[in-house]
Amino acid sequence: MTDTPTDETPGSGEVPDLGGLQVSLRRSVLTSIRRHTEPRGLSVEEFGVLSALRARGPGSVTRLARALNYDPTSVSRSAFRLTEVGVLNSVRG
Repeated sequence: MTDTPTDETPGSGEVPDLGGLQVSLRRSVLTSIRRHTEPRGLSVEEFGVLSALRARGPGSVTRLARALNYDPTSVSRSAFRLTEVGVLNSVRG
């Protein structure tokens, strides 16, 4: 028995290639978002704004845009569209 690390030994100094895992994870997330948004006719951006508004609770769209470092006009448009399709109850600018 030797103390020489092998490729199978944890901490052997080898860094696994996570590129494939990252690509697969990204595809899975995008697929899940599409499955959730397409029946409602939402864009991915609108879904993101809806999720952020739900997570932050009551507050203004402008403050949300600032917190996310997004363009306030784009966030306002998404929030307005969400209100139009009945997914979001009310929007404050």
